[in-house]
Amino acid sequence: MGVFNYGGGRVSGDLASVSFNQIRVADSEAGYSEAPFTDLTIGEGLQAGYGVATAATGDDNYFFLGLGDDVGVVNVTLSGFVSRVSGEPFVQNSFGVSGDAGFLAPLGLNGGVGVYVNTNSLTSVVDRVFH
Repeated sequence: MGVFNYGGGRVSGDLASVSFNQIRVADSEAGYSEAPFTDLTIGEGLQAGYGVATAATGDDNYFFLGLGDDVGVVNVTLSGFVSRVSGEPFVQNSFGVSGDAGFLAPLGLNGGVGVYVNTNSLTSVVDRVFH
């Protein structure tokens, strides 16, 4: 299991945004790490995207789907995600939820937090969550 937070800058258009962040992760298996994190988000309301944290141990790839909306001058998003470190076995992933908030242009700042569970086999999510 683990938690993370990130913050940085965001460039937004009508239907897409790109964020450039620093992510900080505390993981029960891998310990603490920090890395540059970049993501691309597409959509208004229903949003999907891909992000990558570039670390010395390998790229951590994030695929996410969520809901987002503008609230005043802030864009907020709640997403579910799956992540996988490049080169690791196919069944070794992380599944979780994250929340993100960013100021709309011209400020271009954003940040987020999340929580996740690690998997090492097809049954490990059930084992870790329900036992």
